Amino acid sequence: MRRLLGVTFALVATPLVLGTAVTWAQKGPIKVGLILPETGPLAANGKDMANGMQLFFEEQGWRLAGREIKLITEDDEGKPPTGLAKTRSLVESQGVHVLIGPLSAAVGYAVAGYVNDKKVPTIFPIVSAEDITQRKRSPYIIRTGWSSAQPSQPFGKWVYDSLGYRKIAMIGYDFAFGWEVAGGFQRTFEDAGGQVVQKLWPPLNTADFAPYLPSSDAMSTPSTASSPAPTRSASPSSTRTRASRASCP
Repeated sequence: MRRLLGVTFALVATPLVLGTAVTWAQKGPIKVGLILPETGPLAANGKDMANGMQLFFEEQGWRLAGREIKLITEDDEGKPPTGLAKTRSLVESQGVHVLIGPLSAAVGYAVAGYVNDKKVPTIFPIVSAEDITQRKRSPYIIRTGWSSAQPSQPFGKWVYDSLGYRKIAMIGYDFAFGWEVAGGFQRTFEDAGGQVVQKLWPPLNTADFAPYLPSSDAMSTPSTASSPAPTRSASPSSTRTRASRASCP
């Protein structure tokens, strides 16, 4: 991943050195805008992301493509409106040449249209939102990671064929990442002949998922599939076992 990020950043930074635009042809540091959640429910993951970027640039001596790197970080709080506002600030007020981030898929969707319109080279190392590289792909956005439904899509058919489950209740965080992870599973599970009887969407900062299960159809359903978000707090997967241990029909 470290090597991939270095190659990707070098490709993005090359136009700055070659001077394909007047502002980029100027000498001086390459301003890199880093947008991530420093506060809110995704803050722990944002800290990991910041530490990773700091380590990468330190290992490069804070220079890439022969130019000094100046890193400017903004807190998007994991909220789409805040993320868009901070992105505008980085581009229009602080004059960054390259944007890295955000972390949340929802924030990624919020800023994608803006960076495309402004033609800002952008690296999405974490954002897994499906449409970023599918229906709404942009030539100015490079994603170095995976897409939301990528790991869950083959799992739906496997659960139907290998475990013999025919009905599933799903629980996932109520934002873009959770919806898309669940959607990947649902697509192949239902294509194989299964039925998703219910989908539950707890808020992103939910710590206790137990109240969602007794009031749902999960207790009378053979299994409950989960679409946890990448947080360090409790995830739906920690509460799914009560339902998933029930016998198959």
